[in-house]
Amino acid sequence: MFDKIIDRLSESAGTEELNLVNEAYNLAKERSKSEHYLRVASIVSELNADSTMIIAALLHDAYAKEDITYDEINEKFGSNIANLVANLIKLRSIKLNDYNESSSVYLRKVLVGISDDVRVIIIKLADRLDEMQTKEYSEEEKKQIANETMNVLIPIAHRLGINSIKSELENLCLLFTKPDVYNDILE
Repeated sequence: MFDKIIDRLSESAGTEELNLVNEAYNLAKERSKSEHYLRVASIVSELNADSTMIIAALLHDAYAKEDITYDEINEKFGSNIANLVANLIKLRSIKLNDYNESSSVYLRKVLVGISDDVRVIIIKLADRLDEMQTKEYSEEEKKQIANETMNVLIPIAHRLGINSIKSELENLCLLFTKPDVYNDILE
């Protein structure tokens, strides 16, 4: 999977950037206990992301689990990447508590407002997509995740024009909320 990321990136990045991506990958592999970071980076790379976004995607999981610090990221990769990762983790703490339209609109505005950089939102969308594809949830958690995704993240993906992620998130939301309808459509 990492080879595909490097192949996509090598079309637009220089040797120094590729070396930093390799360094981030090795650090994430050493510190992370799952391959979530790699799957998120792969999703981001499919969007023709730059090396900065890919590095942030690779490091976000280790940072979230406190296996790497802001200062370490800042020292090795610079403040731009450290800030992307830190802002991405801030977004994790924001949850949709009720499902009315005004709450959804408010949360979308908060998410966009917190993110000084649209790249944070794009990595967040990739993060959610991977979590919904791979993580096990209880029935209640599935409904919560699906509602938050449908009401907040899918409209943001639509506005950003990231239809590949938008479509996949919509499919997963249908699977989470109405698995019988989802399976009927597949048939």
